[in-house]
Amino acid sequence: MWDTSMSSSQKPLFVISILLLSLFACDTEPEKTIFAGPQFVFFESELNVPVLENVSAPLTIPLKVSLAQKQNISVTFEVIGEGAVPDSDYKVISASPLQITAGLYSTDFNIKIINNEVRQKEKRIIRLRITSVTPEEFTAQVTKEVLIEIQDDDCANDVPQASNWIGDLSIRDGSSTTSGKGTAGAGGICGGSIVVDGNFFGSNNPKSKMTINLIQKVLGSENGIANVIRFKLFTGDDRYEYEASGTYTETGQTITLNYSLYDTQDAANNFNRTHIITPQ
Repeated sequence: MWDTSMSSSQKPLFVISILLLSLFACDTEPEKTIFAGPQFVFFESELNVPVLENVSAPLTIPLKVSLAQKQNISVTFEVIGEGAVPDSDYKVISASPLQITAGLYSTDFNIKIINNEVRQKEKRIIRLRITSVTPEEFTAQVTKEVLIEIQDDDCANDVPQASNWIGDLSIRDGSSTTSGKGTAGAGGICGGSIVVDGNFFGSNNPKSKMTINLIQKVLGSENGIANVIRFKLFTGDDRYEYEASGTYTETGQTITLNYSLYDTQDAANNFNRTHIITPQ
């Protein structure tokens, strides 16, 4: 049965595997070593980490040891910019070597991404790599290297600022609020669309992944039209379809979707409501 906050009509509940968002692919992959022993250090991170240029807080990547030790562990690292320039695109906050204090499991590597407010189409990568560990019986294994990709948020004035809705989102439908995740659509941050993966109809129903297109009403405007082309709402199921039209505002960081939900097997169950999407 559908979540009652969605509709007073009783509808079947689907148990469907969720389509996960894939991580971005870099031209070169960071080095990864398969586990080979009990004493090692590693970055607790995905191999590829996308980060928006305008993020305000420093990016933190934990550095961990497989087992807490009775002695301090010293880890040297290097940071290499590939299309990214130190003090212009990023600033390394942590000094090498990092130290994991005796009895503890981890410490943090911190880096600040700098918003240069200049359009840059080229890819900017920061390569973070463990170079040595002391004592020598410790090695760097599993994730010993991380690629950080800086995603430019500076678009031409004829492109909506989709970066407003990249990251954790709130999805409100009437009195019910759920969560979602926004990523750049086709063409990246300046492509004029976002992809939202979330519980549009509450945790009692499957997640959905939809593309929201943003279109300026007037050249250079911070407001415009938002729409979703009709699509199959739940992965692996053909019964329910969704489409929407509405508005967006960059100043208010709000997308309003007046949507229609269609039951292709029983039109009596069709209904119209509104989704409101904002950053968390």
